[in-house]
Amino acid sequence: MGRAARHPGGEAALAGVFIGQKGMNHLPLTPQLVGPVVGAIAVGLVGACASMQAPPGGPPDPDPPVLLAITPDSGAVLPDFDDDVEFRFDEVITERNIEQLVTVSPRHEEIRVSWKRRGLAVRPRDGWHSNVVYIVSVLPGVTDLRNNRSDSTHTVVFSTGGPIPDTRLFGSVVNWEDGRVATGALIEAILLPDSLTYIGTTDSLGDFELAFLPNGTYHVRASIDANNNQTLDAREAYDSATVQFGGSFSVQDFWTFRHDTLGPSVTAVSQLDSQAISVRFNQAVDSNSLSVDAFRVLQLPDSTATSIDRVLLRSVYDSLQAEAREAARIAAEDSTAAALQDSLAALGVDSAAVADTAVAPEPPAIDTIVPPEAQPDTTDIAVPDSTRAMYMLAERPALISDVVLMMVDPLQPGTRYWVDGNVSNLLGALLQSGRFLVLPEAVEPDST
Repeated sequence: MGRAARHPGGEAALAGVFIGQKGMNHLPLTPQLVGPVVGAIAVGLVGACASMQAPPGGPPDPDPPVLLAITPDSGAVLPDFDDDVEFRFDEVITERNIEQLVTVSPRHEEIRVSWKRRGLAVRPRDGWHSNVVYIVSVLPGVTDLRNNRSDSTHTVVFSTGGPIPDTRLFGSVVNWEDGRVATGALIEAILLPDSLTYIGTTDSLGDFELAFLPNGTYHVRASIDANNNQTLDAREAYDSATVQFGGSFSVQDFWTFRHDTLGPSVTAVSQLDSQAISVRFNQAVDSNSLSVDAFRVLQLPDSTATSIDRVLLRSVYDSLQAEAREAARIAAEDSTAAALQDSLAALGVDSAAVADTAVAPEPPAIDTIVPPEAQPDTTDIAVPDSTRAMYMLAERPALISDVVLMMVDPLQPGTRYWVDGNVSNLLGALLQSGRFLVLPEAVEPDST
């Protein structure tokens, strides 16, 4: 397709230079030719400089593109519809990433998105299906020529035959493995048996809503779309359910995790203290499979079994360690106070009298007023999340991928161990795997 020159004068001048130079290869450089050639070069330089300047026009436009109209109208029933769905804006938009900004539900294998200067047109490559309710959306990100970006979603709903049902499927999704709400999770409602797939995403609170679904049986799936390709890929966490949809609304929640057909594999082992070994798996494990009998610690090279006292969750071990440190701190303070009292008593000094004569700190002035500009700013303080997804996380225990083996006897410095486990994942897949643990030699105290 031809395109009009943005700076016709400059391009013509540059073309004149090219023609003049080409002519110089064939014509003698006479005084009669010097003037025209030099003039052409000068005009070309002026044109080139002009092309580097900002385009003329009114004041800079700070506003993003504004949607003016959508064709067809939302709510229209259009049997045998075979046209484009068009979104028209109030100014020229860029072609940048417009294909990624368009979603069509139910899903088609390929969607064609055409740029039309002040708008875009959408059409499935295989055409619109008959007797289907469509939801076509343009996501935030439409940009004008001055890089002003729209932050609004524009949606049209129409039917290619039959009325548009007033139905809703609500729910919430949590990333169970990470213990947080699933923002931007992919929702797929697959109508059975014809496999029409209605799609959506969760919001920043992990909530979703699919609207205008025909009644029927759906296989609904929520997945953590890590690469944002709107497809469930291998190793991506998901959860699914069968939903019988026959009313005005339905609610379904999801706890996503990776569905591995192989059991958990040990990825790392390390020493935490003289009698504790950390074991990390590549996926969540079934807590019911975590027993002393499921693990082995063999001292090499003769593979002597080393007794395990108990298996702890890493979070429990860390909590016990924190309690032990706090108890040691309190004991140290009590010991210091007792030693001080003994020293004072040996000197014949009454410790109670010393305490009474201690200088108390001056109380703060009652009339002190903190000026508004000095008061702390609370606008950015996070408000506790009270969404359904947070309640969901509290309903089920957190998933486990790290455990601690507490040994009966201390581990020997400078020794090599083999540590393995035979545990199952949430689907019941069992796998025995392990790693070597090499302990450093004990450091001799410096006697110098």
